[in-house]
Amino acid sequence: MKIMNPIQPLQGIQTTRLGLLVPLFLLAIASHGLAQTVLFDFGRHDNTNGSTITGALPTNGVVVGSATAIGDTTSYVWNSLGNGNQTQSGAGVSFTGFQDQTGTSVNWSIGNLSTSLTQANGFLNGGLKAITGQATSKDPSSLLGKYAVANATGDYWFVDNTGANGAARAGFTLSGLDPSLSYTFTLFGSRNSTTTRYTHYFLQGANTGYGFLQTSGSNMGTTLGVGTDTGQYDGNDANVLVLSGVNPTAGGTIALSFLANGSTTSLASTFATASGNQFGYLNLMEVKAVPEPSALSLLGVGLAGLWAARRNRRS
Repeated sequence: MKIMNPIQPLQGIQTTRLGLLVPLFLLAIASHGLAQTVLFDFGRHDNTNGSTITGALPTNGVVVGSATAIGDTTSYVWNSLGNGNQTQSGAGVSFTGFQDQTGTSVNWSIGNLSTSLTQANGFLNGGLKAITGQATSKDPSSLLGKYAVANATGDYWFVDNTGANGAARAGFTLSGLDPSLSYTFTLFGSRNSTTTRYTHYFLQGANTGYGFLQTSGSNMGTTLGVGTDTGQYDGNDANVLVLSGVNPTAGGTIALSFLANGSTTSLASTFATASGNQFGYLNLMEVKAVPEPSALSLLGVGLAGLWAARRNRRS
């Protein structure tokens, strides 16, 4: 798996001579959301164009289940969202009932979908999944690591800007986030097409995040090996985009919007007015909460105080 915007890992925590204080420190970090990770599968969930992780059709727009990626042994909790229609947006549409990787409910919601422009398709339209009789499709590559789950990569939400105002885009608002935390987003988009397409993603909270992925293009993927087709897949099967350090607004929201064109020119400074003239995709998303550096500093100070107090008691 290739990460388009790699993030730096947290530095190791020194545990020497801290004894039982270290578990307290780690517990404090966990309480601030470091371990909270939520996986989302976007699609047109009708078991024809796309399936949820469990295969059960959603009754409230969301189905929660577990899946193990190709070549992996660990099962992850996925939140499949999307109705059975091509158009996903509408008045008052909101998706709730998500769970993190511990199976704990999170009070997040996805709503405020861009009117009529946030649509969904999947397996029958070039999603990343092998389909009997469709030689140009393929199962998700193990290059995607834990994201290589057919029902997550095989369907998608998309934007069609070819017949709309050039500045229009798809997207939604993620609500219920903790304003004291920072969030890392991992995004994957793919669709089988020989047309070179780049999807540009923009996150807006108290600050912003921006990046893009090539989601489609002739022979951009690995060898198909499906049926008699020995060529390469005409879509993204290995790359994810990571946008880190995005802070929610004071109201706990981060908005994600995306458009597509054939350019690799950065739209970071002009995204609000940028033009989109192609199809853009969002197949899956991972959102991970981490403490702000200030929170880690406070926890470190508290740990130092506890350690000093312990030394004083022994003196």
